[in-house]
Amino acid sequence: MDKKAFEKAVKRYRKTVRKDEKNLELHRRMIESAYRANSISVPLYIYQESYKKHPNHPIVLYVLGYTHLTKGTEESLTAAENYLKQALENEPNLVDAHAALGRCYLKQGQKELALEELEASIRLDHKFAPAYLDLARYYSSERSYQKAISNYKESLKLDEKSFEGHFELGEIYFDMKDYASAEGEFLKALTYARSEDEKVAKAYYKLGQIRAWQNRPEEAIDFYKKGKRYASNPAPRYKLANIFLDVDNIQYAIRSLQSALALDPRYADEVGKLKDLSSNEVKDASAVETANIIKEMLVKNPNNSQLQYFVGKLQLKLGDTTSAKEHLEKAKELAPSDEEIRAQLGEVYERENEPEKATEEYKQAAELGKAQLPVLLHLADTYRKEGDEAKFIETVEQILAIDPKHPDLQFELAVIYERKANEEDRKNTDYLFAKAVERAHQAAMLAPNNGKYRLKLADLYAKQGKLKALKTYEEAIALAPNSAEAYAGRAAFMLNYRFGAQKALLYDPEDILADLKKAIQLDPNLAGAHYSLGIIYDRMGSIDKAISEFETTVKLDETNYKAYLYLAEKYANGNEPMKAIDAFAKAIKYDRNNVEALKDFAFLTLKYNEAKWRDAKAALKRALEINADDPEALMNYGYTLYLDRDFAGAIENYLHALRFDPNSAQLHYNLALAYDANGQKTVALQEWRKVVDLDPDGRFGMTALERIVALGEKP
Repeated sequence: MDKKAFEKAVKRYRKTVRKDEKNLELHRRMIESAYRANSISVPLYIYQESYKKHPNHPIVLYVLGYTHLTKGTEESLTAAENYLKQALENEPNLVDAHAALGRCYLKQGQKELALEELEASIRLDHKFAPAYLDLARYYSSERSYQKAISNYKESLKLDEKSFEGHFELGEIYFDMKDYASAEGEFLKALTYARSEDEKVAKAYYKLGQIRAWQNRPEEAIDFYKKGKRYASNPAPRYKLANIFLDVDNIQYAIRSLQSALALDPRYADEVGKLKDLSSNEVKDASAVETANIIKEMLVKNPNNSQLQYFVGKLQLKLGDTTSAKEHLEKAKELAPSDEEIRAQLGEVYERENEPEKATEEYKQAAELGKAQLPVLLHLADTYRKEGDEAKFIETVEQILAIDPKHPDLQFELAVIYERKANEEDRKNTDYLFAKAVERAHQAAMLAPNNGKYRLKLADLYAKQGKLKALKTYEEAIALAPNSAEAYAGRAAFMLNYRFGAQKALLYDPEDILADLKKAIQLDPNLAGAHYSLGIIYDRMGSIDKAISEFETTVKLDETNYKAYLYLAEKYANGNEPMKAIDAFAKAIKYDRNNVEALKDFAFLTLKYNEAKWRDAKAALKRALEINADDPEALMNYGYTLYLDRDFAGAIENYLHALRFDPNSAQLHYNLALAYDANGQKTVALQEWRKVVDLDPDGRFGMTALERIVALGEKP
């Protein structure tokens, strides 16, 4: 614009915003309107002049930053980030600035920072619609479509007339193939459209594509005609042509292709050759002729990726995979970032029995963007076979974000998340377990008659200690009355469920016993049922029966360390120390983090089988790795060091233990022995005297007194 027009635009802009200078929504609308009118230089000039006068004013900094943000170039985004940060330095609780900075980070690809700022904005004002809109965009970019939808809806509750909100939500639904919901949002978007916005054309084109997928061609064409009033370019017409090919409406595919080619001067002289072929219902012979005409066009002007793609799809439909591959490979060469071309080429390679090439194209399609479900399903199967669990999870999550109605995949993810949550030393246990529950619930709801899915959900609820596990087990039993696992699961839940401040047991042992006997009747080799039966017998005082069930458990499942722990306790109480040592040894083999079991194993070993003191030493070392300040473990570990003639090490451990139990006669006694063996006779004598003081009439005190006398000292 010339100088005079620019000055007039500046004057008009200032007059409008001065009516309500503190209204940031007004500023945003004016900035965005200027951008659409290609006059972003007007607000830039105005706000830069204001900045010269008020360099620390948060509103001035905000509107200048927002103008640069709206301009959107790499340089402008850097400027926007700086101004918005300055605004927040001067006013940390400026909601609008947090939201704008979040959008800026989102455009720069700094997604974690974007999320922080957008969430900060919502914390400060949970009714700020722009923050929800950008948060929806964030989740959309992460392919978390359900979260994106939730935030779009929240934004639209607060700003129901948002063209962008309705349009972008429509795009999400479109990509998920929820065409009914997509249509509703696009129509709402058009209700609130600004006539100068080119997205109006896109909304009409999307509505036309929906009609094309529904094979309602005349309505599709009508929507495209309406879109043409706002923007006319070949790309949406190529898209329409390809959709008609996918729904086997070749007549309208050719008509749409004609419309696209008519906008390209390279094909102006030849596009008429397709006219007769699109005027009537197209037979196979006409489809072949169409393909030949397009090939002739491409000989003269081959650098049209969309035309190469169309003829490749057409050749594939006609069964000529060799020609299809040739054109699709050329299309890929011209547009390597087009995920649809990659996916179609993957299908061709698959038909040509080139699985490695097919998989690579499918992978590229998925990485590039909105890959279609067939591609993602193929990839999920590939990653499952390859054992690439991380990629499998990522791909299945993409599938379920687009179309959650896959109970088999929901269940498979539930199993994976549960296993990962149970792995040792995993920081995200709670998150992973919550994901497992979410996926199991979805599987059970999608397939309400599947007992396996219902049982998995019940097991997960039971692990969470939720009472609704019982009802879910009952539902699983109703669906699969011969499921031993369901009866055993319900019994285990009743066995362990406690309530109230006193953590009282709720269920009658006889009811639990009945379920367990039923489970074992259905499956005599179900180790978990035998384990629970052992616990019930133990509670009922039937110790011999309990031991028998625990012994059966470990025969069926040698990794059940809890059963070994029960057995070890019963053997120890039954004066069978060697059997107890063996049971403890097996328990700590499968559970290396149970400090008490490690200590009990070491204690019994040192007392009854001291020849195996090195095994005790290893167990105590592990216990101290977990809890370095356990006085009992320190004392016994010190004793193993004493046996290993590492007297200095023994002394160090005894002294460490005494910090927590300074009046232990046994610790002072052992320390005296270590000092004596280490040649430190004076301090050994001091320790003997402490032992006498602490235990004058006991075994340690009497022995210490004898040592003092033997040394020729006075008691």
